[in-house]
Amino acid sequence: MVKRLFNKLFSTHTQIGSSDSSQSFKLQLSEHSNISIKLIRTRRKKSIAFRISNNQIKIFAPKRLALYRIQKLLEKRSEWISQQLEYQASLVKALPKQYVSGELIRYLGRRYRINISSSTEQKQTTLLKAGQLMIALPDSHKSQDNVKEALGQWYQQRAEKRLPEIVSKLSKEIGVDYGDIEIRHFKSRWGSCRADGRLQFNWRIMMAPSQVIEYVAVHELCHRIHLNHSTLFWDTVERQMPKYRAHRKWLKEHGYLLTL
Repeated sequence: MVKRLFNKLFSTHTQIGSSDSSQSFKLQLSEHSNISIKLIRTRRKKSIAFRISNNQIKIFAPKRLALYRIQKLLEKRSEWISQQLEYQASLVKALPKQYVSGELIRYLGRRYRINISSSTEQKQTTLLKAGQLMIALPDSHKSQDNVKEALGQWYQQRAEKRLPEIVSKLSKEIGVDYGDIEIRHFKSRWGSCRADGRLQFNWRIMMAPSQVIEYVAVHELCHRIHLNHSTLFWDTVERQMPKYRAHRKWLKEHGYLLTL
C-alpha cells in the first residue's frame, strides 16, 4: 500500500523542485483515509528523516537531493511506514484497560482474568493459575499503574523464557545461526534481525496465538538468509511456514489488541 502511495505521490507531483522549502499533499486510498504527506526541504547534508503521526507523513530531505532518490529511500522503508500507519490506526480501535480484578488480558492467544490480591510477604508475585492471572501486591502498591507495571514485567519474563526456546528449535529446522536474543518494548514492530545476527522481539507478541509467535520467529530467522524483504526472502519464509500469510494477516488485523 505505501509503495503505491509514494508512486502516486511522485508521479503526480514531479514538478517539485530542489528549491522548494515545503510541499504538502493529501491522498485518498482505500486502506487509509486522507493520508497527508508533507515534504520539507532542510539543510540536512545527506540523510532523510520522516515522522508519522495523526495520519500525516512528514518527510525531511536535503534541499538539493533529487526526488527519485527520496522515492527510492522511502520505498526501502515502506513496510515500516505501513506498520506505523496501521499501529496508529489501531490505537483508535483499542479500548483502554482497567487494571482491576476481573479485567481480561491475553496470553498465547487465550484470555485470562486478572485476580489482584494483597501480598502477605510485602513483595510482588504474578502467577498464572486455574485460568486466572494471580497478581499479589503490597497494599501500598496496588494502584492501577502498579498492576500495569506488574503485568509488563510478567510478559517480559515469559518472553525471556519462551522465545529463546522457540528460536532455538526453529533455527535448527531452518539451518541458520543467530546472535543474542533481546526482549524489548517496541511501539509498532514485533521483531527485528540485525546484521550481526542479534534478534530482538517485542514482549507484547506473547499475547498472540502460538503459531503467530512462531511466524514472527521464522520471519526474523529467515533474515539470517536474506536481510531484506525481497521475493527470495518471502519464498524462504513460505518454505518454512506455508501458511505464514494467515499469521501475518492475523497480526495486521488483531495487532492492536496486543497491548496493555
